[in-house]
Amino acid sequence: MNIDWSAIGSIGTAVAVLVAACQVRKSTQQARTNFEDDLSREYRELARCIPVKAHLGQDLGEEEFEQAFPRLYQYIDLTNEQIFLRMKACGT
Repeated sequence: MNIDWSAIGSIGTAVAVLVAACQVRKSTQQARTNFEDDLSREYRELARCIPVKAHLGQDLGEEEFEQAFPRLYQYIDLTNEQIFLRMKACGT
């Protein structure tokens, strides 16, 4: 019985490449999930600092608006960044 070590080596290499590809794919998915979790956390933290009236579409008083403006601006900026990243990911 003659063993073709070259064929066995080729099969082993192919299996190793498939395993590596699966690991890269899972790592990529995990990195994306972590990024999305971080983004959601940032939105929640910002939303907590914005008056409930603003979330409900009600007018804010002058003082309320001035206090909330930096967080509102950060919220809009974060939304723009998310839109940019989505467009980039979709290739548009």
